[in-house]
Amino acid sequence: RRGSTGMWPSSSGARPSASRRVGGRRPPPGRRRAAGSSSSASAPTGCTLTSPSDISAFVTGIDQGVAVETLEATTFGSGGFKAFVAGLRSGNLDLTLMNDYAAAQLNALIGLNGSVRAVGSSSPLFIEVRPSSAARSGSNPGFVCAALSIGFSTFAAQVGQIPMANWKVQITGGFAELTA
Repeated sequence: RRGSTGMWPSSSGARPSASRRVGGRRPPPGRRRAAGSSSSASAPTGCTLTSPSDISAFVTGIDQGVAVETLEATTFGSGGFKAFVAGLRSGNLDLTLMNDYAAAQLNALIGLNGSVRAVGSSSPLFIEVRPSSAARSGSNPGFVCAALSIGFSTFAAQVGQIPMANWKVQITGGFAELTA
């Protein structure tokens, strides 16, 4: 649920993820990435883009990043060292997708003139990513956010290869991992 401020409620017990890399190397089944680990979680199968468009069949990798601005808070009492405090957070998602140019498929949904959200649209879209398509739970949390489509490469192809697309979205407002 979204609060009236457009932020995800903190009373839900959800905690924002510092960074998540999905795709690439996979750990053994049943293992999740430990904090600070460079190994990856298994690729999600439940990447849902604005109901009813589920794009999980096209997703080959997701990179979710979080940045925190730091504000200088140096005082005479800092002992000769600069001091900083955490400021506002922001996030982004970069998705690698197998492109499909057929009617009502990936390129028609989120491409330059996408029917769900065109690149550059000022209307945010709801995105949820889960490790599997099963319902949210403690072992299958859903990363949820509202986002703006800020970049889509229509193709990145080579002879004899599947055409790939890269989609960049900027998270707007709050984001969280939900287990219910």
